[in-house]
Amino acid sequence: MPKVKDLMTHSVLTLSPESTLEEAAQTLANLGVSGAPVVENERLVGVFSKSDIVDDLSDGEIDLTDLVKKTMSKNPLTVSPEDDVSVAVKLFAEKKVHRIVVVDAAGAVAGILTPLDIVAALHQSLL
Repeated sequence: MPKVKDLMTHSVLTLSPESTLEEAAQTLANLGVSGAPVVENERLVGVFSKSDIVDDLSDGEIDLTDLVKKTMSKNPLTVSPEDDVSVAVKLFAEKKVHRIVVVDAAGAVAGILTPLDIVAALHQSLL
């Protein structure tokens, strides 16, 4: 069974909890990604996604000058680079998330894993 470190994306966009929603949304849009880990002092503190903005819009509670820390998901799912991919697959299936942050032993972001990363690896193995 491959390890998470074998499939994860190593170069990861991160956001600051002090960024405004407008800055974060623009960054995600410019890079064509739907979400990113939120990091403070080199440690993971949350995950911010486009769906966080949509949820606030539907509740009528959005101000684009609000900070990411107000809207982000504060308890993101994480895996270790050394975990078997099966650990991540189980989390994707059970929690219905679109990304899992990979953190090292110190709690720093080491990468990110998406279902597409797993499908791409499976595709490569079938060629």
